[in-house]
Amino acid sequence: MSYLFDNILLLNRLRKLSTRLLSSGGLNLRYLRFVALAAGILAASSVMAAGLGLGVGDDIYVNNAPAGQRTAVSTLGAAKLKIINKGDSANSFIINILKSSDTTAPMQNGYGDIPDSSWIVPAKSEVKIAGHSVIDVELYLDIPKNKEYYGKKYQAVIEVKTKQRNPGDLFVLACQLRFKFQVSRSQVKGKIDERSGL
Repeated sequence: MSYLFDNILLLNRLRKLSTRLLSSGGLNLRYLRFVALAAGILAASSVMAAGLGLGVGDDIYVNNAPAGQRTAVSTLGAAKLKIINKGDSANSFIINILKSSDTTAPMQNGYGDIPDSSWIVPAKSEVKIAGHSVIDVELYLDIPKNKEYYGKKYQAVIEVKTKQRNPGDLFVLACQLRFKFQVSRSQVKGKIDERSGL
């Protein structure tokens, strides 16, 4: 399932801004609420004009991910990450790989949290997409060759978010997508053992 977290990111930024302003002692609470509401209304229009989507379905699944070699997930039967700019103008998007425990995405039964998010590497960590356009980004699995990981199922979260245009921007759009994979149970002469399916 794809999770849209623009509201959560907004609330988190407003909370941080409110705490900073109140702790400085320069603003009263009533004035701060008015400023936050006004900023929210103005920023919402530009965020809604941006638009962001992920066109890969519910989740990304990979069977028989080999350990000890960097492998493109598209060669393992999984789709590339499809990022959709639904807005009228070009926009830059940042791709992050997160541990599931660092998000609110639910953990799939039978899967553990990815031990290290660096195991999943996007071909590009930032992409610029023209308005009403789509781009495919290859994802690579780079799992250490360690028998402790063989046959295990792991989950990570891919986050795609709009790049902040100004440091003071309150809003960014973000989509999160679960990435689930099983490490191959064994390897024969550096190749995947095809008998080790899910």
